[in-house]
Amino acid sequence: LCEKVPVTERPRYFAVFISNPDRCVPLFSQKASVERCFRIIPCADYLSHFSSDRSHMKDENGAWIAPPPNWEPISKNGSSNIQDFISMDSNVLADVSVVLDEDEMYRRFSASHRDNRSESSVL
Repeated sequence: LCEKVPVTERPRYFAVFISNPDRCVPLFSQKASVERCFRIIPCADYLSHFSSDRSHMKDENGAWIAPPPNWEPISKNGSSNIQDFISMDSNVLADVSVVLDEDEMYRRFSASHRDNRSESSVL
């Protein structure tokens, strides 16, 4: 989706990964007791850094756990760094992203705090 954003508009858009330190966030049956963290990556940085060979979608024998998406993998040089994006360790990808808890996510992105900030002022 980030590729469809016009280059001039990309500073206003972000990719978001939702997880937590336990990598256990039940998105379809939300519970208030489950901590959610958000890795926020500016659109342009996501496009230049993200890479997945879809190996995380296969079992130990190489069989698909679920059918893969219809589109081509987003892979740069055959590498995969999706686990870095899923990680909620703030030291990982610190040069291109930030990890926020729910309160900080609200403070930075809620309508009551939003203005014409660019990605550099949000991160």
